[in-house]
Amino acid sequence: MKFRSILSALRPARPPHRGRSAARRAAVRPRLEPLDDRCLPSAAFIPEWNDLVLDVQRLRGQGNAQAARALAMMNAAIYDSVNAINPTHEVYRVPATPAVGASDDAAAAQAAHDVARGLYPNDVARFDGLLNNELDELVREGETGIADGIALGQYVAGKILAWRSNDGSAPPPVVTYTIGSNPGDWQPTPPLLNRIPATPWWPGVAPFALESGDQFRAGPPPALTSADYTAAFNQVKSLGELHSTTRTPEQTEIALFWADPASNSGVAIWSQITETVSKAHNLTLADNARLYAQVSVANADAFIASFDTKYAYNFWRPVTAIPAADTDGNPDTVPVPGWTPLINTPNHPSYASNHGSQSRAAADALAAFFGTDQVDFTAKVGTVERSFHKFTDAAKEAGQSRIYAGIHWSFDKAAGENLGRKVGQYVVDHFFRPLPGTGEFLTAAGAAPRTVNGTLRANRVQPLLNEALARWQSAGVDTSALQGIDVRVADLGGLTLGKVADGAIWLDDNAAGWGWFVDRTARSDSEFTRRGNQGEKNRMDLLTVLTHEVGHLLGYDHEAGGVMQDRLEAGIRWTIGPTTMTASDRLDGAPTLFAWSANSLSIDGLDSNYAKRK
Repeated sequence: MKFRSILSALRPARPPHRGRSAARRAAVRPRLEPLDDRCLPSAAFIPEWNDLVLDVQRLRGQGNAQAARALAMMNAAIYDSVNAINPTHEVYRVPATPAVGASDDAAAAQAAHDVARGLYPNDVARFDGLLNNELDELVREGETGIADGIALGQYVAGKILAWRSNDGSAPPPVVTYTIGSNPGDWQPTPPLLNRIPATPWWPGVAPFALESGDQFRAGPPPALTSADYTAAFNQVKSLGELHSTTRTPEQTEIALFWADPASNSGVAIWSQITETVSKAHNLTLADNARLYAQVSVANADAFIASFDTKYAYNFWRPVTAIPAADTDGNPDTVPVPGWTPLINTPNHPSYASNHGSQSRAAADALAAFFGTDQVDFTAKVGTVERSFHKFTDAAKEAGQSRIYAGIHWSFDKAAGENLGRKVGQYVVDHFFRPLPGTGEFLTAAGAAPRTVNGTLRANRVQPLLNEALARWQSAGVDTSALQGIDVRVADLGGLTLGKVADGAIWLDDNAAGWGWFVDRTARSDSEFTRRGNQGEKNRMDLLTVLTHEVGHLLGYDHEAGGVMQDRLEAGIRWTIGPTTMTASDRLDGAPTLFAWSANSLSIDGLDSNYAKRK
C-alpha cells in the first residue's frame, strides 16, 4: 500500500501580523500548496507485522489471551515510535525525543521487529527477513533518516519489553486450582478433561489500560433455578448440540466461522477486520499506528477482564451442565446423558464469554476511531465470507456464535458483550487521545458508501476561503490577526476532512472519499434550502470545512454542536452569524442568504446554525 507523505511538506507558517484595522484590510489572499506525490510503502508495514506475528502464534498454538497481549505490546511500540516523530496524539507508554528528520517508516518497522523478536526468539529468521525487506524498500524509495528511525524503534521497543517483562502473564512454577463439587461449579471439559483449567492466573495480568482486571467485573450469573438459567439451558441444549435439528445451516456456518482454529479464532479475525477497513480508507502510517494500537490494547484488556469474571464465579459449561441437570435443583432443566456440543469446549469457566468481550471491545475501538459504527466490511475464514454493516453487528454475531457452537450460555454472551463495551470505551476515552492544539481534526461523520475519485484543485479554494473569512467578520469576529493564510491539499487519510497544523489549513484531497461540494455561488446558501439536489447531496461542503478551520485559527476549540463541532455529515452546511443580516453587515456590501434552523447552538456567545437539504 502506498500513501502520500505530508510530513515532508510541513513548514512553519508566518506569524500573523497584529494591530491592523479590519476596515483597512484588503481581502485575504490564501497561498495554496498542492503537495507532490511521494510514494512511501509505510502504510502497509503495520498490517504486515501483525499478519506475521499472527501466523507465528497460529503455528505455535498460542491461546487468544496470550496472542492479544503480544499484539498489544507490538502495536503499542509502533504507535509510540511513530507518534514521537510527529506527535499529534498522547504518548501511550514511552515518551521519546527522536533525532530531527528520523524516519517514521523505519521506526515503525524496527519497533515491531524488536518486540516480535523479544517475544518469539525461535522465529528470529522470519522477523529479520521482513525487517530487512522493509528497510531495503525504504532505501529504494529514497527515504532519509533511516538510521535515526531504527534507533528510535529500538529504544521504544526495549522500553515496552522491559515494562511487560514481569506483568504476571508467565505461568507460575506450580499452577493450582481447586475444582468445586457443587452444581454450577466448573468441571473439566471433554475430550481432555484437564483438571487444571486454562490460564487461571490471567486475572492477575497487569492491564494495558484498565486500572485493574476487576474494574468492570460482571455481576454473578443467574441462579440455577431461575427463569433466565432455564431459558439459556434449553436454548443451548437445542441449538448447540452436535447433531442439532433446530440449528440452521447459516447458524452452523457462524459457529464454525468464529471458532476456526486455523485462524486463531477471535484475535486473528478482528485483526483481519482492522486491516480490511484500514485499506478501504487508505490510512496513513500514523493512522494505522493509532488504529492498531487502540484495537489491540482494547483486545488485550478485554481478555484480562473476561478471565477475571470467569475465575471469580467458576461457572460450569453446557457440556458438563446438561448431562448433570438432575443435580441442579431446577425441575425445568431435563438432563441429556452424553450431550455433545458442536465444537470442543474450551477448558476454562463459562461466564463470561471471551469471544463476546473481546469482540465488543474491538468493535468499540474501531467505531471510535472511524467516528461511526456504520462501516461496511467483509471478513473471511477459509472459503467462507461474512459481511457486516456495523462493527457491533460482527461483535454480536461473534458472541452468538458460541451459543450455536454449544459452548456458552446466552447470559455468558450478554455479560461478555457488556464487559467488552466498557473496556473498549474506557480505552478510547483515556488513551490515544489528540493532543490539545495539534491538528484540530474535523472528520466525516461516517465512511463514504463508495469512494469518489478526484482531487481538489487549488483554484477552487480561494473564493470559498474568502467567503469563510467574510462570514466570521459578519458575525462580529475580529479577523485582522489572520493574514496570508496557508491552505494545503493532501491525502489526510481515514475520515479526516480538514485540520489546522503549524498555522496552516489542511484539506483532504477527496473529502475522505465523499468528494467535495465546491459551491460556485458561495454567498448564497440556496443549495441547502431548496428541494432536490444542486450538487451538494452526498458531498462534503468545502465552505463549512473552511469556516470551521478558520475558527480554529481564530482560537475557537471544538464544541458539541454548530460550525465548530468535530464531525460533519454529507449534504450539510453549517453557518455562523446573527439571526438577521443586512447588506451593510458584509465587508463588501454583498448580501448573504442564511437558512437558520429552529435550534441555535452557542459557541462562546456566537449563534451557530445549520442549513440542511430537505
